Amino acid sequence: MGGIIAVVTFHSIEDKIVKFFFKNYSETKNSSRYSPVEENNIKCFNVKNKKPITPCNEEIKINPPSRSAKLRFAVKINNECNFEEFINKFKQLTDIEDLPFDK
Repeated sequence: MGGIIAVVTFHSIEDKIVKFFFKNYSETKNSSRYSPVEENNIKCFNVKNKKPITPCNEEIKINPPSRSAKLRFAVKINNECNFEEFINKFKQLTDIEDLPFDK
């Protein structure tokens, strides 16, 4: 508990995955009045900045490939998180990349 996760992305699809992960696990979910109340509604992370940190113009002049970089970070506040929903949502992408995700 209390660790920090920082992720640098270089492509919009990567950033979309990271943004979803942080948003999904850092906010309490508002359930619809038509759907059943979720029992497992635990905040896992505290996100300080919703917007990503991007390189300044000076950094881009020195290092042109950095122009597409985005840094997002969050502080872990809970050890009892279940990431099954995230793994299932992006399973097709991890299968393409053949990434080993242990449950």
